[in-house]
Amino acid sequence: MAMRISWRYLNWPYQKIVSDICVNVFSKIDAKATFLSEISDNEY
Repeated sequence: MAMRISWRYLNWPYQKIVSDICVNVFSKIDAKATFLSEISDNEY
């Protein structure tokens, strides 16, 4: 849903801000996923 909204307003001046926020959020999620996978790897 969020991605659909961001694509809909792609031509707006807020595109840069929205894309920066999305990149920020996704990089944090990716870092957290990497962290969790490292923890699960260490358990075995």
